Amino acid sequence: MAVLAGRDALGGGAWSVAEVVLVAVCYATGPLIVNRKLSELPGLGVNAFCLSFAAIVYAPAAALTWPVAVPSAQVLASLAALGVICTALAFVLFFRLIAEVGPARAVVITYVNPAVAVALGVAVLGEPLTAGIVAAFVLILAGSVLATARQREKIPAGVVAEPCVALDRPAD
Repeated sequence: MAVLAGRDALGGGAWSVAEVVLVAVCYATGPLIVNRKLSELPGLGVNAFCLSFAAIVYAPAAALTWPVAVPSAQVLASLAALGVICTALAFVLFFRLIAEVGPARAVVITYVNPAVAVALGVAVLGEPLTAGIVAAFVLILAGSVLATARQREKIPAGVVAEPCVALDRPAD
């Protein structure tokens, strides 16, 4: 991420850096908590609770910054789509992914997000494609591949692997 952000990564204040570190820690620990502590609960219920809690936390800030005029129907429809598709549905799918592949592999999708965002910025918005962006893209993809690679079981030297024998049938 530092390569992707480039020189601008150091331009923020200490509070901004702390916020980014906090988000990174939450992204890393969230799936572990879901897998270890909440795996027996239905994903939809966990999602509903988490999103309701977030709504309660954000409610005071929303009330203090309430718009003077009602936003247009297009804006409201966009907000509804973001809430339902990009948040609620994404969380349901993410919890299923955690259950399927485990938290360590599931969280890799969050590593790929910046690379996709930059690629879309270049392709759709015409942002410049620099050597730093290409290097960051390669690092992100390489890290994602390494994070999802299954480690082979190491067998100590000199040990011969024997085939498993069923215990319920007599030996020949």
